[in-house]
Amino acid sequence: GLTAFNSKAHVVRAGLEASAFQAQELFEAMEADSGVKLSSINVDGGMTANGLFMQFHADMARVRINRPKYLETTAMGAAYCAGLAVGFWQDMDELQAKW
Repeated sequence: GLTAFNSKAHVVRAGLEASAFQAQELFEAMEADSGVKLSSINVDGGMTANGLFMQFHADMARVRINRPKYLETTAMGAAYCAGLAVGFWQDMDELQAKW
């Protein structure tokens, strides 16, 4: 529990760990439902810039965590989908070369 000796850093770390635990529950459910064991996890977004979070995540999942060159790829993914829809890119192979 929280005591007078806990600092902001303790609360932040608890939040990061809670996010990793929650994601781990999802991974376990996905593996149970699909029967496929995860061999790696591709991540993106702001939290992935935190090395402690990513290492804790990898340790819990016991798989390799792959971070892209550009961490904020959610918007990039939406742009790629739009580009595919209007024919800017020919196919997924062309996009995969950019990832």
